[in-house]
Amino acid sequence: MKENVERCGATPIMVTDRWGDPVDPEKLEAAINAHPDAKVVAFVHAETSTGVRSDAQTLCRLAKSAGMLVIMDAVTSLAGIDLKTDLWGADVVYSGTQKCLSGLPGISPITFSEDAVATILDVSAVDPPDEHHVGGRKSEPAIDGGVDARTRGPTSRVVSR
Repeated sequence: MKENVERCGATPIMVTDRWGDPVDPEKLEAAINAHPDAKVVAFVHAETSTGVRSDAQTLCRLAKSAGMLVIMDAVTSLAGIDLKTDLWGADVVYSGTQKCLSGLPGISPITFSEDAVATILDVSAVDPPDEHHVGGRKSEPAIDGGVDARTRGPTSRVVSR
């Protein structure tokens, strides 16, 4: 997540916890208060290697109460534990099919809230750092379900006989 923030030209503010511990809501709240101009909170919902689960509902509530968007990594948690995207107020949630869904690797389910879509479409003046950046009007065909050159799946084909 940190690398993605930097690639987009933003400055990450790290809230760190000990390996194997969930994200500490008090540390997040302190970081939000210390950086009132921050725009996004991003966190990992559950960690594969340690089995730790962060309190996504509380983390989302803290971010939303400060007017921030929420990005949640749900690669490990989707279909394994409660994940109430809309109820909790998560704006972008992405996952992978290779974990609890037990699907083909390389497929990345993702959901965007209306606020996230509005933000993506509003950054049309920003020049994307590379072809994999999602942002601006160039993303509109993909968001609307259309096909465009930058959106190609890594799984080439599934053959059934």
